[in-house]
Amino acid sequence: MDVSVTVILAKMAALVEQAQQSDVRQMREHVAAVRVLCDLILEEKMVTTVVQETALPKKLDIGDDANGTSLLDF
Repeated sequence: MDVSVTVILAKMAALVEQAQQSDVRQMREHVAAVRVLCDLILEEKMVTTVVQETALPKKLDIGDDANGTSLLDF
């Protein structure tokens, strides 16, 4: 299941508001949760970038003595 960045950012905003209204112990818990959500966004962006880079088609080196790009060209 994919969760949009907008949904994650909204959850982070809610946690920040809760942290501002909490005592020190609860504030640290809310901030830790925000950190986890930040890591989630950053890891997703990194994975998306890696997938996009590996999904690029690689050009086949057919050499100088080949007649064309088809495997059936002799």
